Amino acid sequence: MDTLLNSVQLAAVVAVAAGLLGAVIAQITVAIAGPYVRGLSPHRQFRVVLAISSLPVVMSTGAIFIAFYPTVFDALQWVAGSCHCGETNSHGCLFAIPVTPSWYISVAVLFVVMILTYRWCRLARTWLQRARKAQNLLRLGDHSSQHGCYIVPAPQAFAATVGVWKPAIVISQRLVQALTPEQLEVVLAHERAHQRRRDALLFAVLQWVLTMHLSKARRFLMERARTSTEQLCDRAAAAEVRDSLAVAETILSVTRLNNGQRPPVDGLGFGSHRLEERIRTLLDGPHARPTDRFLAALLLLGIGTALLYLHELHHLVEASLLLVL
Repeated sequence: MDTLLNSVQLAAVVAVAAGLLGAVIAQITVAIAGPYVRGLSPHRQFRVVLAISSLPVVMSTGAIFIAFYPTVFDALQWVAGSCHCGETNSHGCLFAIPVTPSWYISVAVLFVVMILTYRWCRLARTWLQRARKAQNLLRLGDHSSQHGCYIVPAPQAFAATVGVWKPAIVISQRLVQALTPEQLEVVLAHERAHQRRRDALLFAVLQWVLTMHLSKARRFLMERARTSTEQLCDRAAAAEVRDSLAVAETILSVTRLNNGQRPPVDGLGFGSHRLEERIRTLLDGPHARPTDRFLAALLLLGIGTALLYLHELHHLVEASLLLVL
């Protein structure tokens, strides 16, 4: 039991240390490459944002695997032999480390875990509040089979996609009355793009991942993710109605109708977020969807190199633990 508890403590130290390293790398990347990321096409920008956002999770998971894979493999009898952490120990190296984390390291890890738990609880409460608001709004609205959305009575002019598991399009009666049929079709095409992409679910996961980042990187990555998502849905709407200028004009019309009013529900809405940037992207014309073959090849090369030197990386983690603890 003591050995298992010690291993859990060591795993927590490894996960927190690797996660913090990932957060620091993401912060430095944002500070250095932020302007470059802003200049990317929406498709590529969205992928880069997701890659940077996932750094703490990927590094924590990878570090735990690197640290404990001999232990797991030995328990499954996939490997046998000895490891340098002990003369006769099997590959369960971290089970054999004879020390426990120092009290100050334990306190530091506990502090980080408490911060993350607090952020996750706040996020969970926010999700629940948004879900209740969305359900209340859907109950008030009437489903329009013609438009494939819920039309709700509201003084604000808004349209949004709500719901994580079953995304639904909600549009206010005022917006339906204020827009021309062509403009209304643009709005619905934009929201259908959010619905097809499952952006609500994607942003829920992204919000959870970003709780592990430092404040500057967290704000930048969320803002870039939202902007690139809106740009992608704008382009999807332009492709559906075959008129980029009509989409740009509709964005301006809805922005004037909104007049800075906040919609009664939080969702992926047809709003005025990064207005100039979205319109500029639309009027620049369609861009070919990037394949990012170089980035994919680089990722595969990195994974292959890590697997090739997995044993050495394991002993590096083990030696670091012995040095620190």
